[in-house]
Amino acid sequence: MFGIFIKKSKILTVDMITRDDQPISTTGAKAIFKQRMLDIGYLGKDELNEHVACLSNEIKGHEQYLKDEVTNTKEEIQEAKNELANLKKKLTTCHDDEKEEIEDGIKLLEGELVIAAVDMEKATNNLAEFKKDKRAFLVDYINTQIHGDDWMSKLRSSHKKAPRRGNVFFGR
Repeated sequence: MFGIFIKKSKILTVDMITRDDQPISTTGAKAIFKQRMLDIGYLGKDELNEHVACLSNEIKGHEQYLKDEVTNTKEEIQEAKNELANLKKKLTTCHDDEKEEIEDGIKLLEGELVIAAVDMEKATNNLAEFKKDKRAFLVDYINTQIHGDDWMSKLRSSHKKAPRRGNVFFGR
């Protein structure tokens, strides 16, 4: 529908938004989105409010997704710790023929806890980074709106190098 009226638009990169790596808040993201869509002729003034509301909902949804990741990882860690405590308790009262199996279970859970701790750190960092700066999310959102879901592959094929994405997760 908009294809005839849109100026040919370059794929937006993180460094094209603001200078000096200044963080972008939700309010700033909305303002940049409006300006970009008007500048390239993708949206008219009468359509902006509806699309800004969609962007706002996407930002809220993505933040909730990241919060859920943190919560789920915390729950997995707690379950593994509980299971580990149970196995260690069982180890003290088991028969010799059960000992090896329980020790293997303990080693397995300890390994899972190490992995879960790394996952927890990543999830927490992703959430903190997203709360601090919406820039990477905004770049993905605008490029997806204008160039489609495969915008990243278009960028790679045209420049042979993708923009730095940081620790932000872009899918659900």
